[in-house]
Amino acid sequence: MMSPTYSPAELAALLRFRSEAAFRRRWRRLVAAHGFPPPLPGCNLVWSRLLVDAWIEAGGLPAQEAPGSAEEALVAPRRTKLVERQREALEARYTARAA
Repeated sequence: MMSPTYSPAELAALLRFRSEAAFRRRWRRLVAAHGFPPPLPGCNLVWSRLLVDAWIEAGGLPAQEAPGSAEEALVAPRRTKLVERQREALEARYTARAA
């Protein structure tokens, strides 16, 4: 099972920094200027995998520019599928009554 967090070394590779040290020097700038999720509180420089992945999916946009929160970015596709299934069921139900 995959860890729920990213280490600085994993993020350096994922974000294509030259080294882990380069990422460690610049992560605060990513948070301030690009809306990158801050490290988890009480942990020694580890980041939530869900929040980082949502940030990447949003195109690395700052939180105020991204469409909804990171949680919303994770939930929205499932909600869309649920609504679509409900719409189809209602449509089938009412179409059958009309016939």
